[in-house]
Amino acid sequence: MKKVETKEKTGIQYRDTLIRTLFKVRFLSYITDILYMWFVETDKLYGSTLYKIPAPKCYVLYNGIEPLKEKTLKLSDAFYINDGKTSLELEVTVIDVNYCEKNEILAKSESLKGYSYLIDQIRLNQVKNHS
Repeated sequence: MKKVETKEKTGIQYRDTLIRTLFKVRFLSYITDILYMWFVETDKLYGSTLYKIPAPKCYVLYNGIEPLKEKTLKLSDAFYINDGKTSLELEVTVIDVNYCEKNEILAKSESLKGYSYLIDQIRLNQVKNHS
């Protein structure tokens, strides 16, 4: 997990090879921990003044071998009853970072493209060595 923070936004990035069903719950925990620590550090947790907080953005950088089925994961999908009237929602954007010349995300980051290419080459060599 990597925390990316600016004054306006707090981003949480997580890389995995599997889309895990409880990502949404885990991200909720991460966000509450980050916000709690921010308020404790600024000594404003129990004040009566409304303080602006960074807007959370959650991302999973997916590099698994299974086809990516969902691009957005929602916390409400994990609720026993999901009637659309929940008071709490969290969305996690899933970004496919598997190596491909046409992958727009990789074109924006040389380090991510290099990482993706390395994983691709490792997988190709594993297939060659097992055949």
